[in-house]
Amino acid sequence: MMDFNCPYCSFGMNKEDISEVHEDDLVGEWDIECKNCKKEIKLYGEANVDYWAESKNDLPEEVVKSLKEVS
Repeated sequence: MMDFNCPYCSFGMNKEDISEVHEDDLVGEWDIECKNCKKEIKLYGEANVDYWAESKNDLPEEVVKSLKEVS
C-alpha cells in the first residue's frame, strides 16, 4: 500500500521515495513532483492520534496494579 496517490494520474508513491520530504518530517506541506506524470502536486502531512479501549480484565496484572495506585 502506498502512502499517497497523485491526484492527476493516480500513481502511488511513498514518502520515503521522494526527495522533497525528509524522513524525520511528519507534519507539514511540500510541493513535490509526481514521479510518473511529472506534474507538481502539494503533499500534506498531518498528525494522527488513535484511541482504543480494552477491558481491565484483559490487561497484564502489573498494569492493573499501577492503575489502582493512580486512582
